[in-house]
Amino acid sequence: LLLLSFLQGRLETPFTPETCAKSLRYSAMSMSRTFDELESSGLAETARSGRYRILDFREGREAVWAKALALALLSTPMKRRIFAMMPHRQVSGLVVGGLTALARFSALAAPAIDVFAVDGRKWKELSSRKGITEIPHPDDDCFEVEIWKYPPELLAVNETVDHLSLYLSLRDTDDERVEAALEEMMEGLAW
Repeated sequence: LLLLSFLQGRLETPFTPETCAKSLRYSAMSMSRTFDELESSGLAETARSGRYRILDFREGREAVWAKALALALLSTPMKRRIFAMMPHRQVSGLVVGGLTALARFSALAAPAIDVFAVDGRKWKELSSRKGITEIPHPDDDCFEVEIWKYPPELLAVNETVDHLSLYLSLRDTDDERVEAALEEMMEGLAW
């Protein structure tokens, strides 16, 4: 999440574990471990400024993205995918994900079932509400829900998941149409 935030200009370098923790809703200790991982991967370097630990990336955003992909440091943000029956009013304000989001960023046709992305905590809250039922298979008037490792709204734009997280969530798809749409989306990205 820290790396994706930097790559999309949501966090400006150099930054400290404390500033990242506040922005990304994690503990400073978690951010400090993330700094260690980014430094050991060769993507970033840390330094001390007084009592503060500062992280800065060695290269520009596009180069860092390419290197992180080449080193297989980035994984899908999605934990699992489910189908749910939900009243339309419950969907209001949810972040659009999956093929529905890709259709917004490319010439791909929108899927028949709308896809939304939420983190595990948000899904637990939603699924406890009356009228929301998880179902084993897609059905008429259902929604597809992607349960993410982090809150997708942190990087979302216009209630749609960000381009890089979307790419990571769909890059292992074997569908040529999806692959072409992902390529189209990434070509249009301004670094």
